[in-house]
Order: sequence, then structure tokens, then C-alpha cells
Amino acid sequence: MKVNVSVMMGPVTSDTQRAHATDATARGRPRDEARTTAILDATNEVLRSKGWQDLTVSDIAKTAGCGLATIYRRWETKEKLVAAAMRCQPLPKIEEVGDPLVDLRSLVVAMATKMSVMGEGALGFMAAAQEDPDLREAVDEAILGEARPQYLGYLGAVLGPDSPHRELVADAVMGALFVRTGVLRTPVDPEAFADEVMSLVDALVD
Repeated sequence: MKVNVSVMMGPVTSDTQRAHATDATARGRPRDEARTTAILDATNEVLRSKGWQDLTVSDIAKTAGCGLATIYRRWETKEKLVAAAMRCQPLPKIEEVGDPLVDLRSLVVAMATKMSVMGEGALGFMAAAQEDPDLREAVDEAILGEARPQYLGYLGAVLGPDSPHRELVADAVMGALFVRTGVLRTPVDPEAFADEVMSLVDALVD
């Protein structure tokens, strides 16, 4: 089953002023959409290799093959860049087969894969989201607007729409991923984690 995953990014570097200075003559030029996409893709690539804490705008610029000014002309801070990346690269989409149990498991695998890529950086990311309104809004859109409704929909089909366990299980799945990756800092095997979740769901169905 094909699962597309994407990831998120990290804190602001200290070279903002230098980038703004070198950009003084470039303001007003039309933005190259292909370049914008390349920057967002590069951010994901660097995040996968370095993690949230060590991610820098300089590394992103180098990977994307552009200058710092090109990035800061589009996003004033790294937080704004993160928010933009989250919105243009949404949460994992799965290929539904019509069986809520199978579709639920596919969603769990997709989310676990995404969180395992973030690793221990998930804790720092969520902390940053609490401080920055743009980043927090993007997180809310992704988690509350997309992931949670998907979980509730599949669990409602399996457990029943009025099941008292539906919301608890949905929140527990996302919470467990956050604790294991961001707090305990233990590797998460997406397939094994999905097996754990489905065992819990099966027990509730019985």
C-alpha cells in the first residue's frame, strides 16, 4: 500500500539580518514557484538528515541551491517557513479500500512513519508551536483539522459512532506517538505500532 509522508522543521538561525541586507536589491522581483517548491522540499530533506534541533536555514539554502536572501524574501522567520511547509505538504493520504479496519491501520502506519521521521525533534517542534501563532495554527489545522477527524471516522465505523471509546482511542494513538518519539526518544516501527493499535481496537470490538 502506498503511503505518502512528509515532515516538518525547526528553530530560527541568527543570520536573518545578513540575509535581509543582501536582499535589498532583489525585493520586488517575481517569485519563482519552482524555487519555492525546491526550498520546501530541501527543508524536508535536511530535517530527515539532521532533525529539528540541528536544522538551519543555511543548510536548507545549500540543499536547495539558493541564497539565504531567496528564503527570507519568502518567509521572514523559520516558523513562518515551517507553517508554509505544513500547509503545502499535508498529512499522509492513504489509499482507502473500503474496509474501516484496513483503512484505520493504513492511517496509523502513515502517521507513525511521519512521527518517526521527526524523531525526538517532535518535542521541540511542539514547544515551538506553543510560542508561535503561525506555527500553532498550522499544527491545529493538521492535527485537529485533518488527522483527528480521519481517526474518528474510521473508529466510528468500527466501534460505532456512539462508542465512548472512539475519541479516547483517537487521541491515545496520536499521544502515544508523541510520547514515544519526542519524550522517550525510542524508535517507532510503524508496522509494529499499527499492530499494537489494532490489537487494542480488536479488544474493544470484542
